[in-house]
Amino acid sequence: MRINSPQRLPHLRLTMLIIAVNFAEFSGFDTQQLVRGAEVQAGFESHFDSPPPDTSSSQPLIYIVTSEHQPRPVQIQILVPDSAKTMPDRKFPVLYVLPVEAEGEHRWGDPVREFTEPDLHNRHQLIVVFLNFVQLPWYANHPSDPQIQQERFLIESVIPFVEQHAPAESQLSGRLLVGFSKSGWGAMTLLLRHPDLFAAAAVFDAPLMMQESGKFGSGSVFGSQENFELYRLTDLIRKVDKDFKSELSPPRMAFIGGGNFQMDHDQFTEILAREGLAHVVLSNINRDHSWNSGWVSPAVEWLAESHTLINRRRESNSPKCQESQRQDSLCQDFQ
Repeated sequence: MRINSPQRLPHLRLTMLIIAVNFAEFSGFDTQQLVRGAEVQAGFESHFDSPPPDTSSSQPLIYIVTSEHQPRPVQIQILVPDSAKTMPDRKFPVLYVLPVEAEGEHRWGDPVREFTEPDLHNRHQLIVVFLNFVQLPWYANHPSDPQIQQERFLIESVIPFVEQHAPAESQLSGRLLVGFSKSGWGAMTLLLRHPDLFAAAAVFDAPLMMQESGKFGSGSVFGSQENFELYRLTDLIRKVDKDFKSELSPPRMAFIGGGNFQMDHDQFTEILAREGLAHVVLSNINRDHSWNSGWVSPAVEWLAESHTLINRRRESNSPKCQESQRQDSLCQDFQ
């Protein structure tokens, strides 16, 4: 398996409006560079080479990001574990929480609350990034509109920003995805289209069997049926990397059903089983179609465990293990 870092784009300009939300002074961070409400022009080689400050109140820092892939600036929020303040050299896996609505809409619940109230970022030692998009998110690149490039916005704008400015792991095992409904679809397309960039995805109640562009407001993002077919999950799972089929590889896909799209989940996981693709069904308990129906915590727990397993597998395949033929548990787990 190749482990690639996301492409760095030196020409990309990010505008960050940094709103200090109860931030504490981060070890080694020059807080004079952060002024409440100040707008900072920052390229990838900017002087912001330290992690964002820690938030002792477990509230996320808010950034306004301008990218050529969206028609106007959008907000992202970042939660950093409290331990980053006392262990400035430690790197943390990053969980990208994919929105199900366009920016500013909250019909389907509050994802931030699902992390901050049970303190999931500290419990599992994760950096958590809450994304936003101007358009209804379907995680695709429009075939002709340069400002509806949602997949590129995440991969070429957000991920490089997070990995440069936060204490983030920058290898495959350190990038995790979670979503439901439209963003559950997006989590799966991102994982299957970029298996050497993302480690694992957990999905709740998503239209996994969707076959045509236009449903659920998707037409304006996909742009055409031809473009939609590049993202159609039932096609992608038949083209995946052999790593998804290896008995020695930990599962990289987890599903929580029990909502509006239970039939889609049943049919999709049946196809996965026929294709020999490793996956986990965490539960099919009946739940509301919402961020706040109790599914986030078990999904995050599974993702944190997956990060550990994938890291251990990477270690077991390392030259150090192979050359020394170590017999301890670390090197035996996936041999």
